[in-house]
Amino acid sequence: MHGTLSCTLTAFVHRPPHIAPTRNQSSLWASIPICLRLPDVLEDATVRPGRLHYAQVKAFGLLATRIQDASLNVGDWITVTVRDIQARVYLNGQNQPRTSIDYIADAIVFRPALPDRPTPTTAPAPDMTGTPSNSTPQTGPQGR
Repeated sequence: MHGTLSCTLTAFVHRPPHIAPTRNQSSLWASIPICLRLPDVLEDATVRPGRLHYAQVKAFGLLATRIQDASLNVGDWITVTVRDIQARVYLNGQNQPRTSIDYIADAIVFRPALPDRPTPTTAPAPDMTGTPSNSTPQTGPQGR
């Protein structure tokens, strides 16, 4: 049975991205180490903060080039549209088995406006017509 996967996640960059050419040198691939906080847990009438989840976001081709051009910094937020999730099993330096999750990106938004943060506000543009907003237009030379 075949199915499709489509999900979106927002996380912050945990370590600098790794960008390199593919094996056949035809394009780029990128790996962004991310961290996201899982939902809070309610235990015995106390709320405990959710655990941190560390993973990798992988991107290929033009999307990897966009990651390279974005100059991501540690702590920057990204929103990823995920097209696939892959689990990896490997041995660490001490020969202990470890697992990791790779999110294969379909699209990435760099530094999105987050709902819990105020959006930057801009001041209104100054009135350059020379007409004060509460008076009539002035005629003739202006004195100092």
